Amino acid sequence: MQNNSTSPGLLSSDEFRQYSADWRELVSQPDSPTLPECFQTEAGERVLYVSFPIQRVAELVSAVGAKQLKARFVLLPVGGQKKFSLVLFAADDTQQAEGRKSAYYLAEPSWTSAPSAGLGEPVPNNLAAEWLNSWKGAPAVMPALFATPDGPLEGYNFDLKDFLRPLFTDQPYDQQQIRVWLGLHSYYSPTNLDSLTQTFGLVVRRYDPLQEVGRDNDDDLFFDLSFPCPPTH
Repeated sequence: MQNNSTSPGLLSSDEFRQYSADWRELVSQPDSPTLPECFQTEAGERVLYVSFPIQRVAELVSAVGAKQLKARFVLLPVGGQKKFSLVLFAADDTQQAEGRKSAYYLAEPSWTSAPSAGLGEPVPNNLAAEWLNSWKGAPAVMPALFATPDGPLEGYNFDLKDFLRPLFTDQPYDQQQIRVWLGLHSYYSPTNLDSLTQTFGLVVRRYDPLQEVGRDNDDDLFFDLSFPCPPTH
């Protein structure tokens, strides 16, 4: 039975299956000339992050039975093109389909405006800054950046605490966001000792537009995602 989404920012089960399948098909191709366009804004710049209203994240971590938040990559049909986006949903600690504990929450559109010249907010973690700058400065977006030994990268799984900690704030939620930044991890893989392997990654951080620029405190830390999908579905 078709499950149509009825609220902005949510996807139905059918939509999620189709859009995530479109992503897997695209990055499974060894040569995909349209892949870079999926990460371009209307101004022609590369997408650096996607955003979720912090109230949406509060809803996700409130889902009864949630043990983790799963981030999955999708391609959305936009004006005859397909654009990269991110879906979050709460799940238990099993890998069963019935382990999903929330709706599919879709990131706000990231392709409608150009990113800021810098990272747009303070960077207290030098390693996270290196990952983010590697993505920003990558000469090309290629399927190899989304390859894993178990198949094309479909997303990442967060520990629930990675989203809970940014919610500890004494400021109202109405103007705040959770930003999921896009990055590249560089390392020598077990099978290639001749050159660095680069793999697409995600980093989560709270963003408050009213916060003083340059301010640095524990609430502004980046949190790395360390559980790729596959193989952890």
